[in-house]
Amino acid sequence: MAGPFEFTPCGEEPDGPASLAPSLKHAYDLLAYDIGYLSPREADWLSAAGLSRPEGWRTASVHVQFSTVDVNNTSIGIIYLPMLPAGQTSVPRFLMKSIAAKAQSLRSRTKLVIGISPWGFMTEKHYLDAAGPVFDILFGAGPGPGLAGRLEAGGKTFWVRSYSKGRAVHVLRLNTWPRHDDADWKWTPKKDIVLDFRPLRDNTLPDSEMARTLRKLFPNAR
Repeated sequence: MAGPFEFTPCGEEPDGPASLAPSLKHAYDLLAYDIGYLSPREADWLSAAGLSRPEGWRTASVHVQFSTVDVNNTSIGIIYLPMLPAGQTSVPRFLMKSIAAKAQSLRSRTKLVIGISPWGFMTEKHYLDAAGPVFDILFGAGPGPGLAGRLEAGGKTFWVRSYSKGRAVHVLRLNTWPRHDDADWKWTPKKDIVLDFRPLRDNTLPDSEMARTLRKLFPNAR
């Protein structure tokens, strides 16, 4: 699963040259994400290079989007949080209600509800404080620090944020499903939810096909 800002920055930094787009998209095709979420800026960058978004990815808009995926015959709900207007750091109450309603609908027919956010650290934190346990897991992206995982909303939401420059991979292992019918239930880290945080260092073994793709772009790279 990949969130926004994999292809272009989320801040004031300029986009990369369009000549990189075909190879970068090919690299993400090789990664074969089941689910991906592009910011509109990323979608425009790919489109300007004559490319479509990777298979299975969606583009963020002003609307809440959702889907379900089957994993080993188990249904999981995904909510794609919308873009907020530029400069807005709080989530309007009408939008909070819309997100909660969609999450409740998914909760009644899935084992797990995951949110994917483009909002940035502070907006996500304010939302979690105000909204409570809407999601079982929230994958955050956008401005602000990365987060290797912490509990929010009374221990019922596990919040993870991607790190800039793609220098780490979060691997979450669930040993049990959330008990949505138990008001006292909450995640127990290292027991029913385990984070395998993998920094990508110089000694990380590369995938051979990915390495070939990157060497074409950066022949002098180590």
